Amino acid sequence: MNATLGGLRSLLSAVGHFLLALMAAATPVACNTGNTLPLSKVPVTLSFKAATSPSSGGQDRATLSITDGNHNVVQIATVELVLRTLSFKRAYDDSAKDHVEMEPFLVCLPLDATKPVIASVVSLPAGSWDEVELEVYNRREAPIDTGFLQTTDFPDGVSVRVTGTWTSAGRHPVPFTFTTDLNEKQQIMFDLPIVAVHDTVNNETFIVDLNRWFRDARGVLVDPRSANTGGRNENLVKDNIRASITGFEDDNRDGIKD
Repeated sequence: MNATLGGLRSLLSAVGHFLLALMAAATPVACNTGNTLPLSKVPVTLSFKAATSPSSGGQDRATLSITDGNHNVVQIATVELVLRTLSFKRAYDDSAKDHVEMEPFLVCLPLDATKPVIASVVSLPAGSWDEVELEVYNRREAPIDTGFLQTTDFPDGVSVRVTGTWTSAGRHPVPFTFTTDLNEKQQIMFDLPIVAVHDTVNNETFIVDLNRWFRDARGVLVDPRSANTGGRNENLVKDNIRASITGFEDDNRDGIKD
């Protein structure tokens, strides 16, 4: 009798497991497309723009003309930065951070008067945030997978690249290429907390003040070539870059604080 009951229990258990397996197989499973955010998360675009007003540098491309009182001129044609988003801090709570730890992204900074360019998208919990930690990223100093750079001519071990011409007062323009291996984490405070809200556009714009990059403490422009690795102005320009990025909420992406 006990053997019969034991066999019956085994049979019922086997049938139960079989039915559970059928139910699991019949349950639809959502595909992970890589673009689906958790319901608690809000997509926030990160946009970038140069601060200084451009002057026309040709029919097909804007350039940036920066001058000083000594009639030196830095004419900037292209600016590229490799950045990485590390974390956002909740407003009114110094202990609450959302660590996004994104892959590095390349910013080709627009120099004309168009809208800020969207360079990356992060997902944040809905709410208010008053600080972001960005990293000016040199993959040689902090190597992680940066396959996207392998499809460009962006040099290894470089975080910022600028091309243009340098004109010392009274002389002819000289082409330059400036690069730096700066690898620096930066906390950027928002003047007013940004608010990430479901079912609406959420954009943060970062303004890069190129006007201060190649200036000394007196406001005099320096030859960008002198700021390349080993140059006498290398550390000066690195410090200027560190202090040149500000951010604010700009949901309509017009480059003006909301």
